Amino acid sequence: MLEQSNKEKEHFQLVVGLIFLAAITFACIEPFTSTGQLESNTKIAIKECGEGNIKSVSTSSFTCKN
Repeated sequence: MLEQSNKEKEHFQLVVGLIFLAAITFACIEPFTSTGQLESNTKIAIKECGEGNIKSVSTSSFTCKN
């Protein structure tokens, strides 16, 4: 009975550890995804072009209307 309790505890700790590792990995990788890059370029475009004066934004660049 005690062995089964220890195995369940170890299994629980393993699952929690894997979830924690996945969360940390996602937090580190997300800024480098296309969504993160697009958000970053949008913020830069707003600063450079002015709000309402943006023609297009992509993962690699942005274009102002004028």
